[in-house]
Amino acid sequence: MKRLGWVAAVLATAAAVSGCGGGGGQGMTGPGQAGQQVAREDADQPRPYRLTLPESLGHGRYAGSHDAPPVDPRLAQVMADQIEGATAVFGWYQSAPKDRDGALAIGVTGLYGTVRSPATALEQFQSVLDGRDNVQGFIVGPRSITPPRSREPLRCRIVLVRTGGVDFRRAECSWADASAVVVVSEPLREAVRPESVDLDALAAEVAAVREDVRAPAS
Repeated sequence: MKRLGWVAAVLATAAAVSGCGGGGGQGMTGPGQAGQQVAREDADQPRPYRLTLPESLGHGRYAGSHDAPPVDPRLAQVMADQIEGATAVFGWYQSAPKDRDGALAIGVTGLYGTVRSPATALEQFQSVLDGRDNVQGFIVGPRSITPPRSREPLRCRIVLVRTGGVDFRRAECSWADASAVVVVSEPLREAVRPESVDLDALAAEVAAVREDVRAPAS
């Protein structure tokens, strides 16, 4: 895929991840997988929080894009059986000029409220997003990764996505707890081999993003 095709895929991804498309499409997650890769529900949980979208993430590495489409509120409706009082958020962030050698953009898609079962909610949320975004399958992972200096695991993977007849690869890490379920995604450049992506490094970055988007519930 040429540079123009990659940019088109990124823009299409931003539009797709902000909406809810066809509802609960066919997901790529097998029964019980998410439950094996999310922390036990009786494990230590963070204090109750809500999701916010600050102007920048990751110690200033990513700057919020004001051109991002608004989140589709239907996403909260689809997940209403799993998250009481669900509120949907979506943010599209571009890398700061000083970091152009890294990722070009990341998307943050999440719901916050009272999560009844984090493992089940993450499995359902991931299935909805996979079906909506036309995910074709896994390339790497999923893996459960607990970044250094964190006690909370992330579920990370690389998937093949087909948008407008164009295939591209996307790396992502997700988490769920009693307050929220969130997926942070990064479209990969064409020149990047999926097998060479350091998922541990990605998880460390997403762990920093996780801290940035959390705000006290009250």
